[in-house]
Amino acid sequence: MSKFSTRMQALNALIQPRGFSLTELLLVLAMLSVLVGIGAPSLGAMQSQAMLRSERDGIFSLFQAGRGLAISHAQAVTVCGSADGLRCELAAWNTGALLFLDRNRNGVVDGADSVIRHHSWSSNGAVLVRGNREKTVFAPDGTAGGSNQSVQLCAADAGVSVVVSNEGRVRIGVASC
Repeated sequence: MSKFSTRMQALNALIQPRGFSLTELLLVLAMLSVLVGIGAPSLGAMQSQAMLRSERDGIFSLFQAGRGLAISHAQAVTVCGSADGLRCELAAWNTGALLFLDRNRNGVVDGADSVIRHHSWSSNGAVLVRGNREKTVFAPDGTAGGSNQSVQLCAADAGVSVVVSNEGRVRIGVASC
């Protein structure tokens, strides 16, 4: 071997290509975009389900707290849809809910009544909330007279309902959205 070819081999060893070729980069980007395309819809559905569960748990705990307060204070307690935290409205279930001690048992926040909690939904409209009655009044024994109260929560791909029976028992059901 000549001196020249030995030097060329040494030079080639020093100048070996480093990094990736354009073809390799494009192939990796194509595979990555396919994976993101497959994973993104399931991520959106997972986020929707999490918001639905959060709102369901919020309204469930509000009804549970209402029943517990009625029994422990031996007074009527009202849970209702409320946009402003001051009055009950059937159409307001979609904006929030109100829990208050209803000392005069008229189902309206006035005079001696005490607002315990006003709960606004955190889903910013991603979950539709609607009730079949304006309010539920828990009697001092924990019962909720009248027909069953059903508050439906509907997201893009699923729905649940929180149901309060006449006995005051709160349970989770399935909603048809």
